[in-house]
Amino acid sequence: MAIEQQIIPFFPAQESGQDVLGGGSPLAMNVVIDAKGVVRRRPGIASYVKGGAVASAPIVGLHTTSDKRTYAFSGNLPGSIEVYRLQEGGALNLTSGVSAFTGSTRPVIAETEAILAVATSRAIQKIALVDDTVSVLGGTPPQASHVIAHATRLLANDPVSNRTLVNYSAPALGDSVTGHEQWGTALSALGQSGFVTAESRPDEVVAIVENSNEVFAFGTNSLQIFLPDASLVYSPTQTLEYGCAAPFGIVKVDQAFMWLDDRRRIVYSDGRAVKVISDPIKATLEEITKVDDCFGYRILQGPIDVIVWTFPSDGRSFAFQIEGGWSTWASYNEATTNWSPLGITSHTQIPGDNTHVVGLSDGTVGQLRLDQFTDLGTRIPAFVETGFLDRGSDNRKHCRSVKLVLRRGTTPAEGFANLQYRDTEGAWSSPIPVSLGAGGDRELVVEFRSLGVYRRRQWRFTFHANEELALARVTEEFDVLSH
Repeated sequence: MAIEQQIIPFFPAQESGQDVLGGGSPLAMNVVIDAKGVVRRRPGIASYVKGGAVASAPIVGLHTTSDKRTYAFSGNLPGSIEVYRLQEGGALNLTSGVSAFTGSTRPVIAETEAILAVATSRAIQKIALVDDTVSVLGGTPPQASHVIAHATRLLANDPVSNRTLVNYSAPALGDSVTGHEQWGTALSALGQSGFVTAESRPDEVVAIVENSNEVFAFGTNSLQIFLPDASLVYSPTQTLEYGCAAPFGIVKVDQAFMWLDDRRRIVYSDGRAVKVISDPIKATLEEITKVDDCFGYRILQGPIDVIVWTFPSDGRSFAFQIEGGWSTWASYNEATTNWSPLGITSHTQIPGDNTHVVGLSDGTVGQLRLDQFTDLGTRIPAFVETGFLDRGSDNRKHCRSVKLVLRRGTTPAEGFANLQYRDTEGAWSSPIPVSLGAGGDRELVVEFRSLGVYRRRQWRFTFHANEELALARVTEEFDVLSH
């Protein structure tokens, strides 16, 4: 009888069983994995603006300019939207005493050298960067849900007047806004404004995005890509049979994009090849009742690169790592000891910085930090599970030992960690406490011996500590028993 030793593969999460917020996989809660395979809790939410709360309504949009000025948009949609400029001492309300922005959908912001153009499914509005004044963009712009700045022009969809059009303004450079306030088909000294038609299929253009080289026009069941053209302004280059079910959930990943397609799959594409990445959470995505309000963002910070999608109506958030798989992210209610939806409602990254600013549902603006181990003081419980492991044999296995390698901070442990297992669907074993050592113990090796006999076993590791705690490696030593 040979003794074998194998890693217990807590990450990436595999589809099996139920997660704590209902539905199927992922079997990981509030975790990320770094480039070395170390499992740690997701970044916590720290304070960012002095005084915390910026507004009384949710922060539904954030944008940081190329010179690192951050603007926050707050409101209950549809309705009025207040605009704030975040400052060291708090926030300045730019709409105080003037007509507030209005909107039906969350703000989509395009930046030029002169203005921020803001689309909210009403006539495009603007913030003049020279003095922070707010107003409606001139030239009768479309009532767009999406606007981009590309090749010296503004481009916007037109969900009200003609849903298959992508409108473009005349060009404008430098601190001039004049060309960007020319819409329609007028020809002037400024150049031609006009539109292109995403006519590969007569479906509505629900979103437009850019990757500096190309314009991506997402339809309900197709994607058409345009290139700048010297004679045609924009010409079509590629069409894909992948629509978009969540217009605000398109996340730019360098030169490519990830989005929820019309078949409820999250896909990854640069406009040529397409890869489906959501198979492990397929059953969960099919259970979501409302997907069109989904929004997404990317967190590239330290050793982690995570893309997060939140479905506000269903209160679900999912995080994806190319090397680490899927995890559910949620907040925690200390009073009721229950999970609650992640409170993040918007996100922006400071250019040239790894500061990730987030707006919250209560009007607070915070920041995500890997060295923050609470959400503004509230603990972040986390766990990871394996699928059911048979170790390559249907024979029974005797678990001789399980060895955990952990890394932790220098402060005295506040909280706990434990290990559990089960051999069939149903109740887990009683938690086995994992010693977190003394305050100076940065590297921990904890071993548990003789954990019974099984054919197939599922493992769970839970950590609920108010300090740095990471799971570096877990191995099991076992015997494969004879029949």
